[in-house]
This record gives sequence, structure tokens and C-alpha cells, in this order.
Amino acid sequence: MISKFLNDKKLEELFSQFLDENFYEKLVKEQLILDWYRVNEEELQKQGKDVILVVSATEEKIIDEKATLHYINKDIPTFAFEIINQQSGKIGWLFDDEKETEYYLLAWPNGNEINERKVDFISSKILLIKRINVIKLLEEHGLDKVKIFELTRKYSDIATPCCNKFTLADGVKLNFNFRLHERPINLVISRRLLIEKSDFYIFIKKNQMFNIENLKF
Repeated sequence: MISKFLNDKKLEELFSQFLDENFYEKLVKEQLILDWYRVNEEELQKQGKDVILVVSATEEKIIDEKATLHYINKDIPTFAFEIINQQSGKIGWLFDDEKETEYYLLAWPNGNEINERKVDFISSKILLIKRINVIKLLEEHGLDKVKIFELTRKYSDIATPCCNKFTLADGVKLNFNFRLHERPINLVISRRLLIEKSDFYIFIKKNQMFNIENLKF
């Protein structure tokens, strides 16, 4: 059990360090990219920029990192994409047109608690998928943006803490989260469907090399 004293921001920082050392640096060593750098400016992060991959002398790719940090060691078979923040009333990151994200790096991490202030991340399943491909996946299941928000309004009238999940299609559910302060409304998508649209899906471990065949951006 990971301590509740570790807030989301701290967990994000610790997991970012794990990715820096055990994923991005190894992409460079394997000559899969030329270079990379982490975005530290808060305003740029709000635009959906966590990491920039330098893939050629003239081309960069914008990565937004998302990890199941509330479910460390759980390996849940889905991923939640925020579509509405009910506390602020803002559109969530998947459909926010102001976000400049090109790719999502989705992660299902594992780790051990060292103390109440630190987690030692030891491994993670990670999936790289284009943002537009997530949207296309939904559209292929009859769920374009208009339809999704239409269904969100419909189920908002009946959602309760005891009845908060609604199936929209095979492998796609609408989830009303009543536990978090933001009360986000999420699209929960099966990892199986995400893998089909991804650039790659791999398992990485601390201090170990991995293999990605035919990675092309």
C-alpha cells in the first residue's frame, strides 16, 4: 500500500525520474531518437507538454505523460481519459482544443514504498499512442465528440456514487468520479483497444534495457 502522505505531484515527480532514466535515455542509446528534454515550465505543461522527443534535425514530438498513480501495482486493464472537470467546468484533456499534445505516453507503474515521502518505481507497462488515434478509436465505435457529450449529459442526471459507470461500447465506459475533488467525468477505455491503435506497448524495468522494433514517428 502506497502512503497517502505522498501527494499526486510528488508521485508524478518520482515517476518522471523513473521514465527519464529507464525509458527516454535508453531511446537515445538505442538511436531511436536523437535527443529528448523534459518540459518544466508550468504554463507549457498546461498545454499538454511533458516531454519533447527530438526525432530528427527538423522534427520534434510532444508527449503528455499519463500514469495510473492512484493504482500502483494494480495493473488495471483500462485507462481513464478525462473529458470534463466538473469542479472547474472545463473540458478535460482529451478533447481540449487548446492542448498541443501529439502523443500520450500511458503507464501502469509498479513500485515499493521506501518511506512516507518516497516510492521506488521498479517497472511499468507503457503504451505510446497518438492523441488523434484515441479519438479515431472512439469514432470507430460510434462515439464522436458530439455523441460522447450528448451521452454525458444524459447519464449526468442519473449518476450516483453507487451507480457511476455506464457502458457506451465494447471496451468503452463512461465513469463519473465522486471521490476526487475535481469530480472528473472520464472515458475508461480497454487497454486491449488502445494497444491496437498504439505505436508500441512494452514492459520496462529499472536499470534494464528494452527492445522496440521498427519504431517510427
